Amino acid sequence: MLFAKVKTQFEALHYWPDAPNFLRNPHRHIFHVEVMVEQKHTDRDIEYFKFKHFLEAEIKERFAGKKFKLSCEDIAVDIKDFVMDKYRDRKIIVEVNEDGENGAVIM
Repeated sequence: MLFAKVKTQFEALHYWPDAPNFLRNPHRHIFHVEVMVEQKHTDRDIEYFKFKHFLEAEIKERFAGKKFKLSCEDIAVDIKDFVMDKYRDRKIIVEVNEDGENGAVIM
């Protein structure tokens, strides 16, 4: 199986109001995002640069520079959903992590 893979990152604040520690206060992360979308053939039917521009525009609108109550898992699901809307009938893998360390993967 072939995949187009792009990586990007964005800065944002997130928090959990019910957390027993510092996590209840807004705190900054650089969220690292990696998205893979199934290619149908080796002639690259999804162009990397176009795909990355689409991904970054959607992330900027939805997440970048904002403060939100979302986990890496929530962000990964949202990204998967908007990528699936554009690239239907393809396998999609999304990874979102905090500061290049801990995070979530959804397939």
